[in-house]
Amino acid sequence: MPSASSSRRGFTLFELLLVVLLIAILYGVFINKLSTGKGPADGKEAVTLETLRDYLSRFRPQRGDVTLVCPEPCETCSVFVDGQAVEGADISLFKQEPTVYRRDRFGQFEPYTFLPVRRGEADTVNVCFAFTLRDNDSSSSYIVETGALFYLFEAFGEPVRRFETLDEAAEAYSRKALIPDDKRVYDF
Repeated sequence: MPSASSSRRGFTLFELLLVVLLIAILYGVFINKLSTGKGPADGKEAVTLETLRDYLSRFRPQRGDVTLVCPEPCETCSVFVDGQAVEGADISLFKQEPTVYRRDRFGQFEPYTFLPVRRGEADTVNVCFAFTLRDNDSSSSYIVETGALFYLFEAFGEPVRRFETLDEAAEAYSRKALIPDDKRVYDF
């Protein structure tokens, strides 16, 4: 007859290692995200002006444009692929209405007003911000002021840059580097 002490059995080394491994995985996946605060509270991805191009590139099909449109009062922005709204892709991008600057015909930066868009048959909505990512990797190009910062969106795949003044952003926006100053470049 077996004794009472022999019927009790401890954990094997393999079982203990398995428990430690599971705890490490849970820590790495869940607890670390909560402690660093990188995960948004509502479960949606936090999109900023600096990450906007990457966010929209996820929706881009093989051919076609992806556009983000923020109707006034600029609380919620919607994603459109070739003019069709993407369900569940609405984001909150601005805490206050932004000011967008574009060059006028004299090369000066002036506040820009977006054209209103139609929603439904007769409903027209004013737009406070719109950004288009085209299928050739070019995009909208302007300077966006929000809060006390200025964000420079360049047309040809450059990352969005942040500046403290409009003059700094306008200087970085300069197209002089794109125009060759050497006459030999034009010789064919």
